[in-house]
Amino acid sequence: MKNERSYSRYSFRGDVARVYDRFNTLASIGADRGWRRRTAKIMAADLEPLTSHPFILDLACGTMDMGLAVARALPESIVIGTDAEREMTRFGKAKLPDGNGRIHILTAAGRLPFRDRTFAAISCAFGLRNFVDLPGALAEMTRSLVPGGRIYVLEFFRPPNRISRLFLHLLRKIVFPVLGLILTGNRHPYNYLADSIFSFLSIEELEGVLKEMGLIPSIRCRFCLGLVQLTVACKPR
Repeated sequence: MKNERSYSRYSFRGDVARVYDRFNTLASIGADRGWRRRTAKIMAADLEPLTSHPFILDLACGTMDMGLAVARALPESIVIGTDAEREMTRFGKAKLPDGNGRIHILTAAGRLPFRDRTFAAISCAFGLRNFVDLPGALAEMTRSLVPGGRIYVLEFFRPPNRISRLFLHLLRKIVFPVLGLILTGNRHPYNYLADSIFSFLSIEELEGVLKEMGLIPSIRCRFCLGLVQLTVACKPR
């Protein structure tokens, strides 16, 4: 996580950023919203009350859908979203409610601009597989957590079985190109998404990395034939 150029594997700019939310909704038939809401509800059940440590970080926040879901589920929280892509954070800022005083968005890459032990929890929805330096990103997340704090990773993982592999191939060959053509006039801007899923870790491999970081992982939810999973990692007290 050295600088913005090496921070992310893929750049979400231009037409990709402009229609990012619409693509997610169409590609998942709206299910992505439910996955984020479910994650936020689990966070709320785990974290209430947030009296001594109200700060929650939404890492790789994109257009802030996950951060806003967390803010709604935990009305006493202070949610800070960070992302390396300025265009994505610009679209996220446009979603913030008028008079907002507890949801903030920063464009930040590399080392997180926060003190040690700042956050009660960190969410990361569909951003982890985009980090060039995954151990570095996890180390920064761990550093920023209070002891006993949790990391909530909602992510696509490498297909766990033949059915999910076939489903992802269908998305890669038909669904993503058609949506790309409709939304941007280009068949190819979303090919990276399927490729990045095939090349990412399995859920078991991520659990191994989390354990190496000194975290205690557990799988909380599986969605979409196991392609999407919510993993929670706790920082020991």
